[in-house]
Amino acid sequence: MTSKQYMKVTTGSRNIVNNKNSGFPPFAGNDGELLHMKKKLKVSEFFYSIQGEGSTAGTPSVFLRLSGCNLDCSFCDAKHLWSKGKDSSFNQVIEEWQKNGWLENLKSGAHLILTGGEPLLQQPALFLFIKHLDKLLNLQPYIEVETNATILFDNDFLNRINQINASPKQVKHKVLSQLTKSTKTKFKFVINQPQNIEAVLNNYVLPFNIKRRNVWLMPEGKTKTAIQKKSPMIIELCKKQLMNFSPRLQIQLGVR
Repeated sequence: MTSKQYMKVTTGSRNIVNNKNSGFPPFAGNDGELLHMKKKLKVSEFFYSIQGEGSTAGTPSVFLRLSGCNLDCSFCDAKHLWSKGKDSSFNQVIEEWQKNGWLENLKSGAHLILTGGEPLLQQPALFLFIKHLDKLLNLQPYIEVETNATILFDNDFLNRINQINASPKQVKHKVLSQLTKSTKTKFKFVINQPQNIEAVLNNYVLPFNIKRRNVWLMPEGKTKTAIQKKSPMIIELCKKQLMNFSPRLQIQLGVR
């Protein structure tokens, strides 16, 4: 792997890689526009469960996981999922949701969570899909978008969604400025050791004037044991910094 393929960025103890030629399709640019024109999404999976993290943890939700990411984080617990996927027409997705009763769930108050990878890589097609879904349901379900805070939201898309779950991995000034101005944004930071809070404060919270009540800290880990081991330390950080603690129920409880 050459230095041209990857550029490393270090945030605290976390190694982050710009995913340019890693073999994972980014679907940005022409590819994203092509999916938009064909009324298709590159989908990894969809399922019905509860939200596992952040301010709405425990909320019944339909998850739509899109393929591709523009980063390759060493601690990512979903890489094996977003690195795969297939082109799915809007109608194919809707038909499966109808079959499983998820459209009724959305009508009754379940959230729709758009996740990845990085779902904003397919933003044009995604916005078109949401408009299609809203029209079909004859209402606007509550939509959460999970993002790594490296891509700007289009204004129309931003106006339609209800909540942004931003988990910044790099300091992108324009993107972070947009996110901090929006009342819809909740910030999540993965913590591995106590020193990581310095990077959270110095790189994000202080320079962008992020309100601490809008910050959730959650333990890094891919196993229940790792999450349990680090949680007490992170709870103490939350108490000291007046931030929120986020569980990771999908790992702790093994729920889907």
